Amino acid sequence: MGRANSIGCWIKRLQDLPIVSVTFVHSADWQLGARFAQFSEKASRLREIRVETLARTLSMAVERGADAFLVAGDLFEDNHVDEALVAQVVSLFESVSPLPILLLPGNHDPYTGPDSVWDRNPFLQASSHIHIFREPGKLTVKGAQFLGAPLQQKVSTLDPSLALHSLSKAFPEDTLKIGVTHGAIAIPGKHQPNDFPIALDAATRAGLDYLGVGHWHQWQVYDEGRLVMPGTPESDDFGQERAGQVALVRLEEHGRPPQVDPVAVGRLNWRRLEFRLGDEIESRRSIEALLEDASTEAGNLIARVVLQGATTAAQLVANRQWLDDRLDGVFAYQLRDESYSQLSETELSLLAQDHPLVDQVLRDLECIKQLISPGETSVEQQTVTRGSGLSLASIQALLDEGRIPLASLKVGHLEQAKERVMSLLREEVR
Repeated sequence: MGRANSIGCWIKRLQDLPIVSVTFVHSADWQLGARFAQFSEKASRLREIRVETLARTLSMAVERGADAFLVAGDLFEDNHVDEALVAQVVSLFESVSPLPILLLPGNHDPYTGPDSVWDRNPFLQASSHIHIFREPGKLTVKGAQFLGAPLQQKVSTLDPSLALHSLSKAFPEDTLKIGVTHGAIAIPGKHQPNDFPIALDAATRAGLDYLGVGHWHQWQVYDEGRLVMPGTPESDDFGQERAGQVALVRLEEHGRPPQVDPVAVGRLNWRRLEFRLGDEIESRRSIEALLEDASTEAGNLIARVVLQGATTAAQLVANRQWLDDRLDGVFAYQLRDESYSQLSETELSLLAQDHPLVDQVLRDLECIKQLISPGETSVEQQTVTRGSGLSLASIQALLDEGRIPLASLKVGHLEQAKERVMSLLREEVR
């Protein structure tokens, strides 16, 4: 009996010892089921790829020896996604049992009761290792406390991390505590007041060793490395240079800084490219270089090419054909035409002969353009400008009459005015 009591005491003492470490994957903003309507026939494949990336990331978590897998909000695009998708996702989570899966409703998929995705049958019948924070609460993993503060509506001016402060106080100070919530980081001028603003020092304020957040789609780190937003694991728009990652987090005893490593998991590479008309050689080189880059697979590239600058109709057709041919093998390709028409010498002559008043308007616009930005006016445009009858004084008088400050006038405004005039004339000139 004495020996049994001694063993019991040792077990109790072992349970009270500090945690050696806990490792977990922190992800967010999967938005499975996103429509991608702008890609029409490719939209379905884009949705499939996001699910495939989730499966690959779960396998990575198992291979890295993670003790838990977190989704800090917006696992789904909304609460109306297909039942088949929900069942598929739950099946993926079941496949990595017994790895604890911690799911937090976000602003896209808030927990609103029986009508939410979280109360669908696949989740209600899921294994116990799949845990959903339908309300503020905790889950213990390897002695560490995972504290969740889910969203239960789509917008709010309240900081959801305040609930974590209350939950945290229920545990001894030296307990290893990880918070999970969803919302915008309350940076002045960079968030909406009703977008669940989270204080910059939310982790420290709640006494957390780590606060895993979701919402913005690019990697963010605050609060001396204790507040992390990993971004979307699979990029879903152009300009997301810090997306396509999850966070691999290792925590040891309370008070020590977390070790946070970004792990690239995204497959698709979204790139916005500028194609300067008038400088086609350099623009084509940059696109060729991207396609030849060993880190860029054409089949995984989603490209948006923005045509900029002045061009003739023939040049525009030739460059668009080159782009269509060269980018034929990429996953998806969008062309955004922001170019403006440039009349040839023949067209200018015809314009001066048949429409002298309109010809003078175009020359006047070029004159004003040269005044506000002389470095952006070409030799050819300067030739047109020299025929303008506007003096500096007359230009200033016109601006004053229209109550337009010279400093507010941009080259783009003048180009838009020219384009509107020339677009009406081009068919007639031809």
